[in-house]
Amino acid sequence: WKSFPTVRWIDVAEDESPRLDALARPPIPPEDQPFIETLASDLDAPAYCSEHGVQTLKRGLNGRDLIEALLYEPAVSLDGIHAGYPGGGKTIIPGHAEAEVDFRVPYGCDAEAALQQARDLIAAAAPEVEVTEAGICPAARTSAGSRVAKAMIASHDDQGSGARVWPVAPWWAPYHLFERTLKLPFAIGGAG
Repeated sequence: WKSFPTVRWIDVAEDESPRLDALARPPIPPEDQPFIETLASDLDAPAYCSEHGVQTLKRGLNGRDLIEALLYEPAVSLDGIHAGYPGGGKTIIPGHAEAEVDFRVPYGCDAEAALQQARDLIAAAAPEVEVTEAGICPAARTSAGSRVAKAMIASHDDQGSGARVWPVAPWWAPYHLFERTLKLPFAIGGAG
């Protein structure tokens, strides 16, 4: 029998946040505070959990803390693992395994630096592991005070619905192309 040490290649802190220097939580812009308050006041975490079959939220967060975590904290997710013989019939240890991992890198963090730090940790812990990347989509943002954001908010007000402003989009989308490549402010959404 060969004994293998336990290795946690993406170390996590006590609060379950990833310990990669490049993924340190950036400061929250002061202009975002009113939007966070509004989103938190509209949040019904127990109803969300019930609707989606969620047993518990990470670290038991609720209200403002939950909204801030969603918008501004990094996340490392293990999306899937595949190993072995799905059809069964074999009684040997498989020689190949795959895992899909994604990083949510908040605005103000360097996605490429985070990927390199993760690669370095994996190489140190298990040099035989091959790391491939599907792509990097840096975070992007536009000030809520920009003309385009104000127009978006006004479109909701014109319809009488009031805008629900998310100062950061916590999902994957290539919005960075507007900000970094085209150098244009952007807003996604609209009334109707």
